[in-house]
Amino acid sequence: MKEVNNNKKKYFIPNDTKHLKYRWKRIVFNKDEIIERCSHTSVLYNSQLYVIGGGKKESDHYIHFNDIWKIDITKQTCEKCLGDGESVIFQPRRGHSSCLYEHMIYIFGGIAGKISHINEPVELSNQLFIYDIKQNSLFEVKHDNSNIWPSPRR
Repeated sequence: MKEVNNNKKKYFIPNDTKHLKYRWKRIVFNKDEIIERCSHTSVLYNSQLYVIGGGKKESDHYIHFNDIWKIDITKQTCEKCLGDGESVIFQPRRGHSSCLYEHMIYIFGGIAGKISHINEPVELSNQLFIYDIKQNSLFEVKHDNSNIWPSPRR
């Protein structure tokens, strides 16, 4: 074992990684499939990884996505569940949070809008969406200002 010190924390890394049970494997998709992105979220349901929103950095701005992709890890396939070209109520976003409960993905907050410029103020969201994996449907949980509701955040 090799000891690594990083910010007063100790990590132990095996010297011989040939005998580790799990290994990383890169899955490559066609250009027609999922676009490279950052600041997205993902959740695992059975053997399928759902990738939600995110952005792609251009020279002086980010382009945000309002899509949901399903990556089948076993079959190594990728398919768009919901996306930009459809009438989706899901505003493009990056830096949001997502979690899975049963077969529902809860998506909250983030930086909203189609584009955000670097070094300029961003529009933060406090919207809550629920994506039903079994029904392939998305809906927004509406709130009024009289209820206690989290402030916009990323």
